[in-house]
Amino acid sequence: MRNQQVSPSGSHHLIFPSAVLAFMLALYALLRLALLFYTGTEQVPVSLWPVVMLKGVWFDLVVSMTLLAPVLIYDALAPNRLRISTIHTKLRLLWLFISVSVLLFGAVSEFTFWIEFSTRLNFIALDYLIYTSEVIGNIRESYPVGWILTAIGLTGALITWLISVRLKDTFTKPVVRQQRAALLALAVLLPTARLWVSSVDQM
Repeated sequence: MRNQQVSPSGSHHLIFPSAVLAFMLALYALLRLALLFYTGTEQVPVSLWPVVMLKGVWFDLVVSMTLLAPVLIYDALAPNRLRISTIHTKLRLLWLFISVSVLLFGAVSEFTFWIEFSTRLNFIALDYLIYTSEVIGNIRESYPVGWILTAIGLTGALITWLISVRLKDTFTKPVVRQQRAALLALAVLLPTARLWVSSVDQM
């Protein structure tokens, strides 16, 4: 009787992961487009932009498959008693805000890294972590860090609010056994499929 609240064939359990996926793809696409504009048509002719964007979307989709796996696993394992609680909704919104803000911070870091080195984030960034104090000092001298972090936080809060307004009802809907099995299957199959259909060389 408890499962009468939701149909096993319903897809509400995929709405939240799909929204997170859509945000990641949109953010990465905007980042790639910004890098193309910054680089200019002399180095990357406009005729090549569609190919660059399509390859980029494919790579971003592949990466997102792995990043979404923990979200799918959590939704599959979270008890319905927890899902319908107020604290769960608040914690999910907090997690969403932190995740969105981290992704935005990563996009900003990618763009500034490109300005400095004309390449995407790579092991150079890890090497610089050895000199953390010097690097942070240089960054604070070159960029308005406080304003950038404030903008990231406000943008993250706005995006979280927009998503929550549309998806809040799905946060508290119970998930039946069949849906949990589907979520777990996706959490395993999506990263596995990534290994079959792509490689780092396709970046």
